[in-house]
Amino acid sequence: MARPTIYDWDEWFTKGRFTVRQGADYRCSQSAMSQQIRSAAVKRGLYVRLIDDDERITVCVYRSRINKIRKRNLCR
Repeated sequence: MARPTIYDWDEWFTKGRFTVRQGADYRCSQSAMSQQIRSAAVKRGLYVRLIDDDERITVCVYRSRINKIRKRNLCR
């Protein structure tokens, strides 16, 4: 039986672009949260690009690898 998820990945990933803040949205380290985001995206067949700032992570979600390449500059 799978563990219940702490984060509402499906809601976050439908936004296309979102930012999570350490202390408000998550309590683990930046690197641990980045890995959790990547893993959750892979499980859903999504591609993500992460912008890792001091205490926040901005996530751009793509439905395909082609879209990730074409829209790379939109996630800044």
